Amino acid sequence: MSFNDENIRLPDEVKRETLLYDNNNSYSNNFDKELEDALYQSMQLYENEIQKNENYEQKIINHHKEEIEKRKENVKPILFELNRIKNYDNKICKILEIIEPILELYCELVIENYIVDNKIYDCIFNGLLKIRINIEFLKSIIVCE
Repeated sequence: MSFNDENIRLPDEVKRETLLYDNNNSYSNNFDKELEDALYQSMQLYENEIQKNENYEQKIINHHKEEIEKRKENVKPILFELNRIKNYDNKICKILEIIEPILELYCELVIENYIVDNKIYDCIFNGLLKIRINIEFLKSIIVCE
């Protein structure tokens, strides 16, 4: 053996340790069980809250989509009639340029109503008197200041 080999000690024996469960310590057992039950209940409450929030969010999204579709259905006949006539009447074409963006904003739930001045209000509704459309519906969206 060389000098370096003499200074190296042999490895220790491998020891295997296992934790013993103490049946005599009932306080520790009950505490651990209660802690585990509390953690489980907390996780259940958390998962229920997440599910409840997801359901509520989906309900809001569905309501939003339904409202958009409903508004589009209300506006569709008006826009169809105005688009049909705009090629024959220059005044209707100008009115359509004013109210079409307003109706798009209304359909997308950006606005409930749009306030215009007296001159534009009179221009729009005096030009639409000859056309068979629901002017009262438009008056609920386009409001005079």
